[in-house]
Amino acid sequence: MISHALKIDSGHKIEWSRSGPQAFLNTTNGVLTLESSINRPDFGIVSSLYNGFSNSSIYRSEAASFQCTTGNCTWAPFVSAAVCSRCEDVSGDLKSTPGYGRDGSNVPNQGNIMMTGNYTTYSLPYANIKNFHSPFPKYTGDWWSYTTYGGSSPARTLMTANTTYDPRATLKFQRMETLLMAYLIIRASDDWLNLKAAWNQSRPTATECALYLCANEYETRSQGNALQDNITGSWAIRDPLSYQLSTSLDTQDLIPAKAWDEEQGAKLYEPIISLGKHDLRLIIPDETIGSQASSRTVNVT
Repeated sequence: MISHALKIDSGHKIEWSRSGPQAFLNTTNGVLTLESSINRPDFGIVSSLYNGFSNSSIYRSEAASFQCTTGNCTWAPFVSAAVCSRCEDVSGDLKSTPGYGRDGSNVPNQGNIMMTGNYTTYSLPYANIKNFHSPFPKYTGDWWSYTTYGGSSPARTLMTANTTYDPRATLKFQRMETLLMAYLIIRASDDWLNLKAAWNQSRPTATECALYLCANEYETRSQGNALQDNITGSWAIRDPLSYQLSTSLDTQDLIPAKAWDEEQGAKLYEPIISLGKHDLRLIIPDETIGSQASSRTVNVT
């Protein structure tokens, strides 16, 4: 016997407050009334997120629980809910824009530094990185100047990052319908970091990654009571009939709420308004060849 998950509980709302209408949202089909609310995830989901981003030397992956009396067992393929990830190099999508003034770095200068000069911004849809061309006396020909009191050096931006939960804002994941979060990381080039090139002559690197809900199929065996598994299939197919608005909404709010929901596309998270929805379902195609898994759906709260 081996454990597997056919339902993901994404955390309970442990804090909720209502203090009457706070704002009115215009939609393509009427006005939707917003109420004040505060939502907090439970401790379990927060712990899982921190554990996933941890780079601790004592970290060890948690194996699925299983029972195998002989120590050597093989299980039939099965499907389990999961959070998958994927990263893409998007350095080629960076756009450079020259500028001039004091706002030449993502990192603010200390209060005792005043710097003015030419700078370049390398940007992507929801992240950018910028630096002055010549913050070091080694480079000449680019006019720049700074005044310092106390011997400090101008700030340099080495790396920036930002996140989005809207697939339409991403570069590589616009058609992903189960996106939890995408993030961009832009890193300064080694040539610039090692003072071998001016900022406007360097080329940063950029990576976009996505965390998304998925259903994985596993082939699993135990050898000497040590669990070994192999992913033989992975799907992130959203059931279009799931994650629909709850009919418990007031009649006057239901029509504009449906219009607002359609305008949001495939987003799973909306911070502006909290609408009651039915669970999300992920489906495994029936025509998948070789799959012997009995379950064809995974449920997400």
